[in-house]
Amino acid sequence: MTKELILPEGVEKYYNRSLYKFIDIKGAIKSLENSNIQFTKPTALNDPLDCHENLIAIKDPNKFKLESYLKILNKRPLNEWKKIIELYPKYDLEANFTKIIKENKESIGVFSMSKYYDTPESYLVWAYYAQGHAGLCIEYQFPPDFLGQNRIMPLTVNYEEELTIVKTDLAGNYDMIPWVLKKSYVWRHEKEVRLVKLRINFNGDNYNRQPIPQEYITKIIFGANSDSQFIKNIKSALQKGKFNLSNIVFEQMKIDTGNFKLTPKPINIMTY
Repeated sequence: MTKELILPEGVEKYYNRSLYKFIDIKGAIKSLENSNIQFTKPTALNDPLDCHENLIAIKDPNKFKLESYLKILNKRPLNEWKKIIELYPKYDLEANFTKIIKENKESIGVFSMSKYYDTPESYLVWAYYAQGHAGLCIEYQFPPDFLGQNRIMPLTVNYEEELTIVKTDLAGNYDMIPWVLKKSYVWRHEKEVRLVKLRINFNGDNYNRQPIPQEYITKIIFGANSDSQFIKNIKSALQKGKFNLSNIVFEQMKIDTGNFKLTPKPINIMTY
């Protein structure tokens, strides 16, 4: 009998909910042509404090030291135990914990999205990640069966004015999740939701692409600075990927000169 997977709290609220990925021109074409999303190692994210090793620590050092040491013993023949036990006082707790964290970090994948695309806070996100408003934003809706089968967790990023250290004993599968979701308050305008996937084999790269069904893309929003040629190129990429364009809503952010805000307006992509 397969053991039921118990997911972290908060996953369910993002089932089938619209989430938004801001993306530059080159990345948008590649992603849509192949219908995939790209998981990134924490070490390749744009915030150097993201998943920093010093933001996670051992909850109970003595317990962790003993349990880690017992695991070492269990992997060695009985005739070596006496020699290994003599080395116990020299066991470097901090170095071994750091090694475990670094190894785990190499197999964590993050796909960053936002809760919104049309709020004043999102203007900065358009500027950062959508090539100065010249790229686009993709609306995704992920059903629970896809997320569950691929062991992907959609979770809210927690912003802190002063970053605090996460205490863990690494006893469960998700003990590191609070650490993966911790960011400085200066990034709060991103309203980030992360798709988190554990135990990815990156094969020496910083990125891992996950194919997705085309129907999970429900809307494409072009930036206020997206030009006609880029929109035409996106249409070609979608056609190359054999998307049914009638199933996708297309918009472009426009400057409302009445109140000088960016407002999404429908566009007919077939005219490009």
